Amino acid sequence: MIGRKRRTDRGNHGRALSLDTMPSALHDDAIVVHTPRHWPRIGRARRFLLAALIFVIGLPAVLVILINLGAGDRLLTDRLQQFMQTALGDALTPTVQGVGVRLTENGRIAVEARGVSVVRKDTSEKVVGANSVKLGLGLLPLLSGRPTVSRVEIDSGYVDAKYIGRNEAADETETEKGPFQIKDIGPAANSLLDGLTNIEAIVRRKEVDTVILTDFIFLNTGGKLTDDETRHGETPAQDLQDIRVERAELTSNPDHSITFDSKVMMAGDIVHVLITTSVTRFWNQPDSLEVAVSNLKIGELIRQLTGRSRQKFRLEGNADLQLVVRRPNQTRQASLTGGIELSGGELFMDGVGAELRRSRINFAFDSTKNSLELLPSQLNVGKSSYDFNGGVIDLDSLPDQTKTNGLAFDLVVDEGIVAPSDSSEPPATVAMKVFARYLRDEKRINVDEFLVSAGRGALYSSASIQLTDTSPQISFVANVTGMDTSTVKQLWPYWIARQARNWVHQNLFGGTVTHGAIRLFIPRGLIAQGPDASMDDRQLTLDFDIENARFDVAGDIPPVRNGAGVFKLRGDQLELELKGGRSFFPSGRSVGIANGNFAIPDTRAQPLMADLDIEVTGNADAVAELVSYRPINALQRTPYKPEDFTGSIKAKVEVTFGLIIEQEPPEPDWTVDLDLSEVSVGPLIDGVKVTNATGKMFVDPQDIHFDTSADLDGINAQIDFVEPLSDDRPQDRQRDVKLVADAEARAKFAPQLNDYVKGDIELDLSLLGEGKQKIVADLTKARLELPWIGWSKGTGVKASVSFLLDLGPEGAQDKVIKISDVKLKGNGFAASGSLDFDDVGLLNADIRNATLARDDKFDIKINRRNGVYVINVNGRAVDLRSAIKHYFSDSEAAPESASDERVELSVTADKAIGFHDETVSPFRMTYSGVGSTMLSLSVEGTTRSGQPVRANGATQKGVTRINLTSGDAGATGRIVDIYDKIQGGKLSVALNRANNGPYLGTVSVDDFAIVGEERLESIVSSKPQGGQSLNEAINRDLNVTRAEFQRGYARIDKGPGYLRISDGVVRGPEIGSTFQGTVYDARGNIDITGTFMPLYGVNRLFGEIPIVGAILGNGRDRGLIGITYRLSGKFDDPKLSINPISVIAPGIFRSMFQFTQGRGGAADTVTPSQPRMDR
Repeated sequence: MIGRKRRTDRGNHGRALSLDTMPSALHDDAIVVHTPRHWPRIGRARRFLLAALIFVIGLPAVLVILINLGAGDRLLTDRLQQFMQTALGDALTPTVQGVGVRLTENGRIAVEARGVSVVRKDTSEKVVGANSVKLGLGLLPLLSGRPTVSRVEIDSGYVDAKYIGRNEAADETETEKGPFQIKDIGPAANSLLDGLTNIEAIVRRKEVDTVILTDFIFLNTGGKLTDDETRHGETPAQDLQDIRVERAELTSNPDHSITFDSKVMMAGDIVHVLITTSVTRFWNQPDSLEVAVSNLKIGELIRQLTGRSRQKFRLEGNADLQLVVRRPNQTRQASLTGGIELSGGELFMDGVGAELRRSRINFAFDSTKNSLELLPSQLNVGKSSYDFNGGVIDLDSLPDQTKTNGLAFDLVVDEGIVAPSDSSEPPATVAMKVFARYLRDEKRINVDEFLVSAGRGALYSSASIQLTDTSPQISFVANVTGMDTSTVKQLWPYWIARQARNWVHQNLFGGTVTHGAIRLFIPRGLIAQGPDASMDDRQLTLDFDIENARFDVAGDIPPVRNGAGVFKLRGDQLELELKGGRSFFPSGRSVGIANGNFAIPDTRAQPLMADLDIEVTGNADAVAELVSYRPINALQRTPYKPEDFTGSIKAKVEVTFGLIIEQEPPEPDWTVDLDLSEVSVGPLIDGVKVTNATGKMFVDPQDIHFDTSADLDGINAQIDFVEPLSDDRPQDRQRDVKLVADAEARAKFAPQLNDYVKGDIELDLSLLGEGKQKIVADLTKARLELPWIGWSKGTGVKASVSFLLDLGPEGAQDKVIKISDVKLKGNGFAASGSLDFDDVGLLNADIRNATLARDDKFDIKINRRNGVYVINVNGRAVDLRSAIKHYFSDSEAAPESASDERVELSVTADKAIGFHDETVSPFRMTYSGVGSTMLSLSVEGTTRSGQPVRANGATQKGVTRINLTSGDAGATGRIVDIYDKIQGGKLSVALNRANNGPYLGTVSVDDFAIVGEERLESIVSSKPQGGQSLNEAINRDLNVTRAEFQRGYARIDKGPGYLRISDGVVRGPEIGSTFQGTVYDARGNIDITGTFMPLYGVNRLFGEIPIVGAILGNGRDRGLIGITYRLSGKFDDPKLSINPISVIAPGIFRSMFQFTQGRGGAADTVTPSQPRMDR
């Protein structure tokens, strides 16, 4: 028995095997099979068939001869081996194990040769053999001396294909003749028919009816792979199979026709091969041939013959082949027609398979043009189908060809339905035309024209394919004009840039490719590298200008419709430049899209990542909805919803995200830059309503950042907000607000401040969350007032304050606004501390290290208890000057800050500072009042001269009484800045006020001196024109540098904005004076008139004389000699006027020249009464 193991060693062939030396050729009736050497090569399969026929016919002929010679079994065996050895020569060794002759039941003689084999002497390789060769001989012909073989059966035979038909001379002839050409198809078909005719003649002449082969193997029919192919993943050569004939039967029919019916095990499957010849009435030999091959595994067969396994470009599936060859006769011309029926499988392009449905390719040889015509055929791949026709012709059969060694292909698709199975687009109907040339010498295919038309659009292209020993080098150029985007998508080959194609199919719909350009260069060996091979931007470029399309940009973001853009592909880098479009949301909102860019940096990367960069315009709620979609999810970790925003927004969105969730990409990284225009936010931000925001807003996975001008609770401000989107970063929250707050603005967010601040303040706020704010205020343009102590900062004085403002929880009952960490700094003043406010007003205050003037420093504590403000001031020094100015101000009414709350004030200081560097040490003060109404007052202190100062006051039944006493009247006057020329003296003031009217009362000073009063010197020394001075009148120089007085007295009328005195008088040993008038009024003017009398002690004696004093002295306390004067003008710079006539007039007449206080300021009326000097 012959082993089934495939022989893989090729070795040396040795001397060529010539059939002319076989015993059958040496016999008189030699069996000669004509195999003309001018036949072109038609492959190993034909050689295998011829070798099998030689074995089948030649060996039985030798056996018949031996039988005819009367040989026995042993003798038959020896003689057969001798014949075979002589025929084969010394290089081959034949072996026949045995020969036997038997008589069959049907009266035939059966001769069987067993264990027949031929091996090479040098390598012991088996060339041909069989387990059994059986011959059926007719008994009568054998007895007559002319034996005939009617039946031949060969069982378990084999032949090594590499030794079949080897003839060096023939090979040289075929090499000289050149490669197979289309024009050779006709002669080859005729030669095949001639060969079958010769076989029929031999069989008929030898009267053989039937030849049967069973379990016959053609060894080494599969090629071996190269090392390079094995490295790139091809199946090893030993896995390729031999061709095994399970059963083949050759039958010679009575009409001279032949039928060859076989079942061949090819590439693991049974292939049915049926070859029949027929004879017409015009011929006595076969004139037509029909070949039918069914269940042919195309892919396996190609691998069997080429040794290349699983090529990237291949066809896998079943095929049935029909071939009909007819000779010409009187009724017909010569013809060769056929068809290939494809019945399911896969078409692989670059290793990617597509379903191959039932298809048929019809062809015919045109002997007039020497071309193979593709008759109307149909190819069905997946959901696509192509009705085509065309032809193949030798280049030398075409005119004007500079390169003639090759083939030309012409293919026309009249109607193609392009519908890839992985596409959701409707099928595209196209027409195609292809003209290509195969240049055999260069091993290159030039596709000179590849035209695709669909509707009004077209694709024009050309290509060049250079065949190599690894994988082809391909160059492809195409231009597209006016083609529907869906058609372009359908035409995109599924094996080129697969990831980019997938994205286009899933995300680009509708519209038109107005212009397109494709440039493809696949270098040699790249395809062979397998699916991991990559093309760079020089090898693959694609540009499509697209209009009116729909782009699905990213994640859950609704698609961009009516879009226009440019689709680009550079190697593995995909890019979509989106010029414009609009995105419509399920909510009914929409946004405009422009200047967008979508890019996949590497379409082969895993995870597959993409970059999106677009500009969006629209209503604020629509843009907010856009950024709320995956992969941005900007609002996911915020309390906001799209409907919380109004206004308009222009945004720039940048996103880097993964496209395939199953690849577990990293979290999206994105930023959104928004230009806001009058945008309002629905929910409160830290208790603040934000409206009319105009400016910038930035959003990324970490933060939301506002940098805009906006109205905060109706107050225009510049805001800089940062809101962390991560729960683990609350420290990054930022709320910076800059605004100019006037009284109206302050009334909206902190109305209590208006009690203390007047004018505009520039605020820099940082909202800290939970209603807390850090505020820095520039107070330069504002006026500050502390009404409890009468302190104020004027407008224009540089100052600033910083503090923390806690507005408390939104909507809380009994809400308290806390102001803490207060730091007030200004030119000459400072303070720190905290304040609390509620709905009523100030609740608590704790002011530390207050310095409201240069030398003071104290603390203030304020508590509101049951509606009463309890104020405690304690410190090292208290500067009273502001308070004094406040209570002696020229305001027409009570301070605006005055309210109906009750105030309990207590001041305790080591020192109280007044005007003119006067101090009171220590200083104690208590005050109680409601609004501008004093309830009680108590002041205690000691001047620097050691004299006590005391004041007390009270209001009962609408009447306010104030009493002030001081042991140093001069110091007291200087402290309150009333008059600074007095030294010493005892002061007593008693004032009453009824029902908010003016203060009325008296002031008296005893034992004091006036020092350095220049106006006194002016009075006594002024010399009127044409008259004499007072000193001249009394013939004495009065020394008024220091004027001593025993008594001073006046009545007071103090009301809003004015201070009037009446019945005023001072008296001393040297001089005296009476006076009355207005000390100051609301316009800051002074107007006081009086009489000055020198030598008062002597001069007033005239007034003491009863009748004379009344006449000459003009009454009691009126001296004989005196002068009237007037002090008028501005209070800060008054003018002194003296009546010169009054100097010499006796007292009785002086009143006639007394200055009066008329409206015009002149002495136009006489004062009705004068004060008494003895009061």
